Amino acid sequence: MSLSPRKNLVLPALLSALALAATAPSQAQTSAATPRPMTAPPAAPQAQQNAPDVRISKLKGRDVQDAKGKKIGDIEDLVVDMQREYVPYVVLSFGGALGLGDKLFAFPPNSFQSGKDNHLVLNVERDKLKNAPGFDKKKWPDFNDNATRGALNRYFQGQTTQAGSEVGQLWRASEMVGKNINERSGRNAGKIDDVVVNLGNGKVEYVVVAFDKAWSPDGKLVVLPLKAIDFPGRTDLDPIINIARDRIGEARSFEKNTWPDINSAAFKNDVRQYVASFDAAGSGRIQAGPTQGVSEKQPANASKVPSDPNSLAKMPAPGMQSSGNAPQGDAKAGGGNSGNAR
Repeated sequence: MSLSPRKNLVLPALLSALALAATAPSQAQTSAATPRPMTAPPAAPQAQQNAPDVRISKLKGRDVQDAKGKKIGDIEDLVVDMQREYVPYVVLSFGGALGLGDKLFAFPPNSFQSGKDNHLVLNVERDKLKNAPGFDKKKWPDFNDNATRGALNRYFQGQTTQAGSEVGQLWRASEMVGKNINERSGRNAGKIDDVVVNLGNGKVEYVVVAFDKAWSPDGKLVVLPLKAIDFPGRTDLDPIINIARDRIGEARSFEKNTWPDINSAAFKNDVRQYVASFDAAGSGRIQAGPTQGVSEKQPANASKVPSDPNSLAKMPAPGMQSSGNAPQGDAKAGGGNSGNAR
C-alpha cells in the first residue's frame, strides 16, 4: 500500500513549527471571572509520549484496564476541542464495575498510558476513581460550560480557577465521524471518514476525509489538518471545508480499503511534514464570507440548553482542494447528536 502526495511538494524543514502549531493554544484575554479551561496538552511522562496514534473509530468500545491488567471499563466517547486540536476528555463507561453504577466518567488524556499489547491503562487510584464526577448516559453535561470543565480539571489536575484563554468549541468524537462536510456555497463536498488522535499527548493529529468526485476524482481518502475544516458552534449544522480545491492536490491520500500503518515512522514523518507545510503556507484557508445553503456559523452558545446542575454526580463546586481537474489517481463511531458536546 502506498501513501502518495497528489503532486510533488517541496516540504520546508519545519518540524519544530509543527510541534508548536499543534500544541500551543491560541491565547485570548477574557474577564478575570472566567474559569480557565484545560487549554493545552500537559507535559506527558515518557510512557505517554510513546503512545501510538489511533483512529477514533477504533477507540470507541475499547477495553480499559487498571494497573494490574484487569479490565475495568471501556471507552464510550471522546471530547474534542476544535480550536486547539486537542482531546481534553476521554469518556469511560465502567458498566457497574467498582461500584460506580451505570454512569459515564470524563478523564483527561494524561490519565492513561499504553500497557502491555497496547492496552489502555487508567492511571487513577481506586479511591479517587470512586469519588470521580459521573453523569447519566442519557444526560450529558455541557462540556462547553466553563463551570463544568473547571470542576473536572480541578478534580483531576488540581487546577484552580483563574483568568484564562478563549474557550474552544467542543464536539463529541461520535458527532464527528461520518459527519457531512459542505462547501461554503452549501453543496456537499464529502464526509469525515475518521479522526486520528494520540492519547499520550492528547493531540488531534489529522482528519481523514472521503470527498466526492468533484474534490477527489480517484475516490481516495484524503488526510487533512483539523484546521482545514470549520466546525460550527452547533453539531446539528454541517462543518465547512475551508480550503480551495487546488490545495487537495498537495494532500496525502490512500485507498479507502487499504489504510496504511499510521504508526510507521515513514507515514508519521511524511504526514507531519505535510501538516507543517500546510501551517507554514498560512493554510490556504478561504476567507470567511456569507454562507449559502447552510445556516450561518453560530456562536458557541447558540444551541445550548441550560445545563442541569445535577447532571454531574458528586461534582465538586465550580471554582477542554484541487479544482475539478484534480489528479486522478473501519469506522463505527456512531451518529451525531444535536447540541454541543453534551
